[in-house]
Amino acid sequence: GVRHVIKTRLILGVMIVDLFAVMFGGVSSLLPVFAKDILHVGPVELGWLASAQALGALFMGISQGMRRPTRHAGNTFTVAVACYGLAMVTFGFWTSFLLSYAALVLAGAMDNLSVVLRHSVVQIYTPDELRGRVSAVNRVFVDSSNHVGTIESSVLAAFTSPMFTAVAGGVITIAVAIIARQRFHELRALKTLVKP
Repeated sequence: GVRHVIKTRLILGVMIVDLFAVMFGGVSSLLPVFAKDILHVGPVELGWLASAQALGALFMGISQGMRRPTRHAGNTFTVAVACYGLAMVTFGFWTSFLLSYAALVLAGAMDNLSVVLRHSVVQIYTPDELRGRVSAVNRVFVDSSNHVGTIESSVLAAFTSPMFTAVAGGVITIAVAIIARQRFHELRALKTLVKP
């Protein structure tokens, strides 16, 4: 499974982008601090903030299910990741609850879009006999980046501030999307997701 991921640059590209985006761009562990010290709201509003990305993902999932597959999947993937980073930058700067909530909803929608495209690439560009193994490698990437990202954002916020952490993570995510688009020409060339 690992050999196939390394050999197939398209799969490697989408997995690397997702790894760094989740590792640096997530703010879930910082939401209680944002609610209490930055947005000055209570536990009810914290609950809304915690559900905002799921709501955005739900809307995007319904939208993707109702329309035809994108004809520019590679570009759509990198734009979605960059927009996720931009939403995190926006969340880090704003001190308004409603605007911060909207930024998280947008982040959830863009995250859902990129995840669907990534999973589609992994499934389509993997032979049947390797699909379970490659999916396992993908799962390790996803789970490890979530947990490492929680540690990274918590430690960075302790030494700097939650707002700096959110903004810096968003900027890094945007940079990763741009660099990946330049380095992985297979990603730029990816059009409609069909089995090769």
